[in-house]
Amino acid sequence: MLPDHVQAFIDAEIAANRTDFSDLRAVILNETLKPSRTPSHTGGLIEVSARVLRGVGARVDTIRVVDHPTRPNMLHTARRLKEHGGLPAYGNVTTNRDFGNPTHPNPEYR
Repeated sequence: MLPDHVQAFIDAEIAANRTDFSDLRAVILNETLKPSRTPSHTGGLIEVSARVLRGVGARVDTIRVVDHPTRPNMLHTARRLKEHGGLPAYGNVTTNRDFGNPTHPNPEYR
């Protein structure tokens, strides 16, 4: 629910509109990581924009991306990595590195 002063502002902007947007369709992608039944700040911000668009006659569809198996989707990637034992060890093992050596041959390392 929006604060009264914000809703009043939105209503005033919609009332002042003189353009016909009935032929406009907007698709808003909600990139929150929270599932659909969980409220999110992103969803609240999107709802403000969607109310304005609907108020001027546009058709608005909101898609919550986390609910669809899209690629790349970090939640699906993280789950698959966990299921398969993580990333390959090559390049990720730090036991053979000397992080305190100032004479390391790579100048960007220092």
